[in-house]
Amino acid sequence: QAGAQVNTLPVGQGSNAEPKIVIAPGQAGVGISSDSEIVWRGFVFQVPLSLGKAGGLCCGSPNGGGRYEIMGNFFGLEADGTTPMASPPGILLSDSTSNGNIDGVRIGSANPADMNVIGVAIPAGSGIECMRLSGTNHVVHGNLIGSDRSGLVARGCTTGILMVGPRGVDIGGPDAGQGNLIVGHRDRAIGYQGGSNTELGGRIRGNRF
Repeated sequence: QAGAQVNTLPVGQGSNAEPKIVIAPGQAGVGISSDSEIVWRGFVFQVPLSLGKAGGLCCGSPNGGGRYEIMGNFFGLEADGTTPMASPPGILLSDSTSNGNIDGVRIGSANPADMNVIGVAIPAGSGIECMRLSGTNHVVHGNLIGSDRSGLVARGCTTGILMVGPRGVDIGGPDAGQGNLIVGHRDRAIGYQGGSNTELGGRIRGNRF
C-alpha cells in the first residue's frame, strides 16, 4: 500500500509503523478458516480478527511454525496508532470440538517490524479481552497489548490476554525482543479459563507489566 511503512524503532521505543489499510466499524469483522498460508500485515483493524478451524481445514502448523501470522498491525485504534476506538478490537483464536484445533499461530515476533499494537477504550463494566487464545502452540512475541503506539499511554481492555484452555502457548520469551508489553487493563493482564496449559509446555516469560 502506498505510503505504508513497518516499524523501524528499536525494542522498548514504541512503534513508528504507518499501516494504511483500515478495516472500519460497520463491517462484519474478519473471520478466516483456511488451510492456506496467510500473513496479516499492515492493517488497521477496528473490528475483531477471528481465526478458527472449519471442518477438515487446519490452521497454523505445529510448534508455532506459523501458517497463520499476524504481524505489524494496529487493533482498536485509528490509523494514527493513538486515538482509541470505542468498540472491541482483538485477536480471537477459536477452538471447537466439532471442527478441531487451531494450532501454531504466530502473533508478532522479536523483530520490531512485526510488532502489533492492540488497544481500545473499554467502557466500565465491559468484559472485553484484547486477545483470546484457544488451541495449541501459539507464539505471542514482541507486541504492545493495552497501550497506544508509544507504549506510554494506556489503551487497555478488561483483560489483556485471555487463555481459554490452550496448550503449549508461549507469551513472551527469554531473548531480546520476545517479551510483550501488557499494560493498562481494567482487571487482569493475563487470565486463564479451563484446560491445562502445562500439558505441552506453555510459558509466560520476559514480558513487561
